[in-house]
Parts: sequence; structure tokens; C-alpha cells
Amino acid sequence: MKATCPHCGTYGPVELFLADADAKAAVTIVDAMPGELPRLIWSYLGLFRKPGSPRAMTWSRALRIIRQLDGYIRDKTVQWKGGRIIDNRPEYWAEGIKAVMERDAQGKLKRPMDGHNYLRAIAYEIAECNFEVAHKKKEDALRYSPTDGRRVVSADEQARIEEQELEANRQRAMAHLAKIKERFGSRS
Repeated sequence: MKATCPHCGTYGPVELFLADADAKAAVTIVDAMPGELPRLIWSYLGLFRKPGSPRAMTWSRALRIIRQLDGYIRDKTVQWKGGRIIDNRPEYWAEGIKAVMERDAQGKLKRPMDGHNYLRAIAYEIAECNFEVAHKKKEDALRYSPTDGRRVVSADEQARIEEQELEANRQRAMAHLAKIKERFGSRS
């Protein structure tokens, strides 16, 4: 029985897919990935072959590509070109692979790819956008729900409140002075 990989084009007996140590290692690594990454990675591997080429990708090359990608996905943080270091999540890579595959479907990607830099840039951009959204939500939560029960006000409103307090204090002081003058003025 013969089999063909629908993504990388490898053709051969089924035993080839099951007996090769590199194939087993590649399948094991990809299978251990979370979410929809396993399905996406097999498609992503096809981008490393020249379209229409009769040559199949070797399992050793596929394993090397998968190990590199697995390292990026499993890192605790993600950074690109000296940018901010952001917490990494597998979802960023899944979204990044989808974006790369979409760009390839539009014919805007030069194949065969020779590395993961384009994917890394997209995954970092997604991570940075998520960081910004989470950071903004956190700031908004702190701004609008103080922990000590005080009402949070804008700077303009705070200035108006302080003016009112100053005016109230001035009026109390004037009333107090009037009482003092009245008390001491009546004795003279």
C-alpha cells in the first residue's frame, strides 16, 4: 500500500511513514502541540516545498522545521527585532500560521520558505496587540474601580471639586471672623 502526504508531497509505502525515526519524532512533536496547531503545522510544512516540485520533503528536514517551530511555540516569552518582551501563548502561533497560509492562498508569499521569520513577525504582532488590549483593560479597571471605595474623577472634575472646597472653607472662615468681630465688637 502506498501513501502520499497531502501537505508535503512525500510519496511511498505506508511503512515509510511509520518506520522512519525522523517521521515518528516529527509526528510525536506535532501531536503534543495544543489546540489546532497540529492541523495547521502540517499545512504550514507545505510552504517549505517549491510548488509543483516532484521532490518530496525529507523527514529529516520536516523534523528540523518542526523542532524550530516547537521551540518558538514553547518559549515563555516572544520578542521580535528588539521589541518589547511579551508573554507567549500557542494561540498567537496558530493565528500567525493562519495569516501566513491566507497570504499564501492569495499568492502573496514566495515559496519555498526558508525560515520562520515571517511567521515570527506575525506572531509577535498578534502578541503585542493582545498585550496592548489586556494592558488597556487592566488600566481601565484600575482607573474606574478603585480598591478603597473612593470615586475616581477626571482632572477637570477634581479641580472643580477643590475650588468648591476652597470656597466653602473661605465662607466658613469669613463667618467665623464675623462671629468673632460681633462678640468682641459688642464689648467695646
